[in-house]
Amino acid sequence: MNRQRFFFVPTTLLFAGAFAILGSFPSQAIELNLPEGAQLAVNDIAPQTRFALPTGPAVNGAVPTRLIDGTVSTQIWHVPEIGETPRQIIDSVTRQVAGLGYDPVFDCDARQCGGFEFRFGIDLAPAPDMLVDLSNYHQASFSNGTDRALSVFASKAGSRGFIQIVHVLPEGETPLPAVQSTRAPAASGLLSSEMEIGAKLAESGATVLDDLEFASGAADLTDTEFASLTALSDWLKATPTAHVALVGHTDAEGTLANNIALSKRRANAVLRRVIGTYGVDPAQITADGVGFLAPRATNTTEEGRRFNRRVEVVLLPD
Repeated sequence: MNRQRFFFVPTTLLFAGAFAILGSFPSQAIELNLPEGAQLAVNDIAPQTRFALPTGPAVNGAVPTRLIDGTVSTQIWHVPEIGETPRQIIDSVTRQVAGLGYDPVFDCDARQCGGFEFRFGIDLAPAPDMLVDLSNYHQASFSNGTDRALSVFASKAGSRGFIQIVHVLPEGETPLPAVQSTRAPAASGLLSSEMEIGAKLAESGATVLDDLEFASGAADLTDTEFASLTALSDWLKATPTAHVALVGHTDAEGTLANNIALSKRRANAVLRRVIGTYGVDPAQITADGVGFLAPRATNTTEEGRRFNRRVEVVLLPD
């Protein structure tokens, strides 16, 4: 099988955040307008492939599907800072494909879909291409006859959005390539400026430093310059009256006592970096940890465990 897989530096966008895929005929394009700042991360074209289009919620661990053979185009989009909910993204797609010959087949949110069983029962790209909050995702399936289908899966993980769009076409019809926008690309990375982190803390009271990486059982940060730490430090120095707590989290490997200790070491590793490297006033920042007591994903998979290993920033009262 001749399979092509293309990875793009996340600066390829369509005008107005649009993504183009082939419609009912080779010369007809469906334009799906995605949230502002959407960046194409993966473009995968697989001829002579079979795709299992989800047609219902997970039942007894199995997801009902319709098998469709053809050329399968998969595009994955990342949104560094997303305001829309997964349902809003899917509702927007549903409105856009209405009248183009694609009929709705199935639509559900996380709990209605079946949560963990649905997410791991469908053909969805693994991390890091797709990060999925098992309590905050949405799926929509569409078909056009028996040989064309469209599957859209959206999830919001922290403040980031992840969107997978799969388009199935008859053999011989090739999806249009991504078109590079002439407008300036959105800033890459989560919380890449002091304005972004300040706005997030003012809005929600807390945010995740999602670009930090911790291996299972490890507490040390690498020597990488993390955009979120630069943003946090700049904001704290620009807002001397602000006080925050760094809260460490772990996966569920090991005992609670050991994980609480580990989560505290992770939070303190971040605190030392922010104070020692960026010169933040120690009086503005404290650190603690809660182990695996506040997961945001399942701990039964490596993807979920990786998602749970994190440090959050919590805005404290004056």
